[in-house]
Amino acid sequence: MESLHKSRPLILLVMAMCFLLLLLFYVYAIRPSDRKIAEKNDELARLDKQVELVLQKTEEKNETKSEYSQESVQAALPLSDNTEQMLLDLNSLGKSNGVSLENVTVSMQEGNGLQAMTGDTESPFPAVNELKISVALQGTYPSIVNWIAQLQRLPRLLVIDSFDLNKPKTEEALPKPISVNLMFTAYYDSSYRDMVDREILPFDE
Repeated sequence: MESLHKSRPLILLVMAMCFLLLLLFYVYAIRPSDRKIAEKNDELARLDKQVELVLQKTEEKNETKSEYSQESVQAALPLSDNTEQMLLDLNSLGKSNGVSLENVTVSMQEGNGLQAMTGDTESPFPAVNELKISVALQGTYPSIVNWIAQLQRLPRLLVIDSFDLNKPKTEEALPKPISVNLMFTAYYDSSYRDMVDREILPFDE
């Protein structure tokens, strides 16, 4: 039992790294449409760094096993949908960037579409579920660009599915408020529940 307890961080590391690498392949190889969207203007090219950020998180966690705690695992891939923490993060991003959240729609989806990454008929991670989130934002063009960039830097694993952001044609229009609709997918996995001491939620006492 003691040996199993000591090996839990390594098991979690392997699980998370496998999922990260598969997500990396999906974003880089299967989703060329995302890169086409980013080509609309140079400033949004930072969205293509989504792959870089995921890889960087993997490298940072791989530097030392002691840093790969239960907290960091659950922050990236929660045991449940943890919608509360996601909403707290979205509100925090809005306040720090001066962006208003006009509307937020959240839907849980059992299973996932990860099989599209490998071409298999079944997902290689059947226990991973998806949290589909749609947000309506209002703010200036620069503030929304920063909001999107910071969204991708959240600890939680997520992929931006679509957004309708176009750069204003004139510099004078940059400070004017615009509205943007954005959709993204976050992931969660309850299959490793027995490997952690407890589920970490934002309103735990």
